[in-house]
Amino acid sequence: MNILHLARLEFERPLSSRTVIACTLLLAAIIGRSYLCLDTIQYDLGGALDGTTAIDLFYIAINDTWCAIVLIPITSLVLCMSVFSSDAATGFDQLLLTKVADRKTLWLSKAIAVALRCATFVAILAITLAIVDQALYATPLPTSRVPEWLAYSGITDEYLLPGLPTYSLVPETWNYTYFILFIWFVESIICTSVVLFYTGITIRSAFPALPVLVGFLGQFIVLQLPQLFADLTFLLDPAGAAERAGVPVRGVVVDALCLGTYAWGAGLFQTGVGGPALLARAANELPLDEMAPQQVQSLLRGYSVNSFATLIGVVVTLLIISIACIARRYALRRTRKVQEHAATTERGTRP
Repeated sequence: MNILHLARLEFERPLSSRTVIACTLLLAAIIGRSYLCLDTIQYDLGGALDGTTAIDLFYIAINDTWCAIVLIPITSLVLCMSVFSSDAATGFDQLLLTKVADRKTLWLSKAIAVALRCATFVAILAITLAIVDQALYATPLPTSRVPEWLAYSGITDEYLLPGLPTYSLVPETWNYTYFILFIWFVESIICTSVVLFYTGITIRSAFPALPVLVGFLGQFIVLQLPQLFADLTFLLDPAGAAERAGVPVRGVVVDALCLGTYAWGAGLFQTGVGGPALLARAANELPLDEMAPQQVQSLLRGYSVNSFATLIGVVVTLLIISIACIARRYALRRTRKVQEHAATTERGTRP
C-alpha cells in the first residue's frame, strides 16, 4: 500500500452518528457566534456594511477569537479524533504495520488524512455560512473587489478601525476572491496543526474523546490568557495601563491562532500598525499640545498585532511536536511487533 492509498482510506473512513451530531451542533454554534460578531461590527459602523458579500460571514468567523481559537479547532478535532484513537483501541494499526514497507508511511498517511479532513471542513464551513447568509438576507455573491467596510489603502500607517479591533482590514488593491482562498488555505493549516498536536500528545490513549477533551481545555485556556495578561499589566503598572486605555490592544502570542490578531499588508515581523491614523483621530477630539507625552507615544505605537512570523513559528512548533509524538508512538509499536514475532518464532510456533 502506498501513502496516498492509505490516506484516501483514512479520509473516507465513515463517521459515527455521534460525531455527525456533535459536528452539526458545533457548526450551528459557529453560525450563531458569527452573526453575533456581525451585529457588533454593524453597531460600530452605525448600520449596514457597505459592499458586504455572502462570504464576509466566513471572514468574520475566523477573525473572532471564540470561533478561531475554540469552536473551529474543536470541530476539526471531533472530525479527526478517530483517525489515531480508533486504531489504538482496536490494534488495527499493528496489522497495517505488517502490510506496509515503512512505518512512516502509515502515520504520514494518517497525517495527510487529517489535513484533508480539516481542509474539507473549513471549505464546508465557508460555503455553509455563505449559503445561510445569502438565503436569509439575499446578500450578494463575492467579487474580486474588497468590500468597502473591510478595505483600507494598504498603507499600514493609515490602518484605522471604527471601534474595537474585532477583525482585520484588507488592502483595497487585493483580489478578494483569491484572498478568501488564501484564508481557507491558512485556516486549514492552522486546524491541521492543532488537531495533530492534541492527537499526538494523547496518542497513547485508547479513549476516542480524549483529544477533544484535552483540546477544549487547552484552547479555552489559550483564549483566556490574553485577558489574564491584561489584568496582570494593570496590577503591575496601573498608571501605564490607564495611559493605554484608549488604544485597543491586540497581539498576544497565545492568540496567534486567530487571524483577527494580524494586519493584512503588514511586514513579516511587524507588530504595530495605524499609529499615525490613531493619533490623527485623537487630535480631532483633543489638541496634541494638551496630550501627555506618554499618551502621544502610546497612540503612535498604534494597534498591537501579531507578526506573521509568530503565526509561522507557532504552527511549525505544533507540527514538530506532533510529528515527534506520533512518530515515536509508531516506532514503539513497530518494535513491539518485531519482538513478538521473534519470540513466537523461537518457540517454534506460527506467528
